Amino acid sequence: MNYFSSRNTRRFRFHCSEYGLLSVTIAPNNKLHLHFSAENVQNPTHFGWQIELNNPNNLSHHQPTPSTFFVKTLNLISVNHLSNEAASCMVSNFGLLENLKIIGCHGLESMSIASDTKLLSLTIFDCPHLKSLHIRSSN
Repeated sequence: MNYFSSRNTRRFRFHCSEYGLLSVTIAPNNKLHLHFSAENVQNPTHFGWQIELNNPNNLSHHQPTPSTFFVKTLNLISVNHLSNEAASCMVSNFGLLENLKIIGCHGLESMSIASDTKLLSLTIFDCPHLKSLHIRSSN
């Protein structure tokens, strides 16, 4: 793990043997960027991806403290067939998520998003293999 810091931004790099490299940036205003190492974008492995966003009232560990970091904006970059389950697991714990951006996920063919939260904005960009998108929300 490498750690980089600037004034109000924290950056981490994790080297995971199975997933490759994960770069994490924690930015001001409750923004989190998760950048997974890109696989071969010329011949990506195709995959489907399911994300479930939970209601913060249903999260048993939701006990606000002064040091708690609530993610309101999340950028998921270069998620692939190896890292999509790990990304989904992390995202499911962000009960206050308002903005979700999915960027550069080559090989992503289908996506399903279930949201019981106050997700206000969803952006999907540069996912050229995406053929179907299913969104379910109670709000």
